[in-house]
Amino acid sequence: MKVPKTARSARSLGLDGATAAALRDWRRAQLEERLRAGEAWAPGEWLAADEIGRPLPNEHVTRRFAEIAAEAGLPPITVPMLRHSHAAALLAVGESPRLVAERLGHSSVAVTLGTYAAVLPGMQRAAIDRLAAAVGV
Repeated sequence: MKVPKTARSARSLGLDGATAAALRDWRRAQLEERLRAGEAWAPGEWLAADEIGRPLPNEHVTRRFAEIAAEAGLPPITVPMLRHSHAAALLAVGESPRLVAERLGHSSVAVTLGTYAAVLPGMQRAAIDRLAAAVGV
C-alpha cells in the first residue's frame, strides 16, 4: 500500500449511506474472491484488485471507468475529475470552504478557494438572495 503524500492525506471521510453500502458489498465480493484464490491471493488491501488481489494498473482503472461512464450516458469524465466535481458540488450547495478543504486534504482554505474560485460567482447571487430573504427584503 502506498504511503500518503502528506500526514494530512491520511484521514477519514464521511460517506452517504448508499456509497457506504456499495463499498460494503464490494468488500464482501472481494473477500469471496480472496477465499476462492486461497494462498494465491497477493498481500495487500486494494479497492481495485484483480482476481488474485493484485492492484490493478492505473490505465486499467481509467479505461474501465471511462467505459462505465459512457454506458451510463455520462459525458467523458476522468477519475481525477471526480474529485474536482465533488469539491465544486459541495461549494455549489453552500458547504463551507473550510469543510471542503478538509475533505480534500488541502493545506489551507486558500488552496481550495484558489482552485475552485470559478464556482463562487454564482454562489454570490444565491448568498445575497438568501440574506435578503432572511431579513425580509
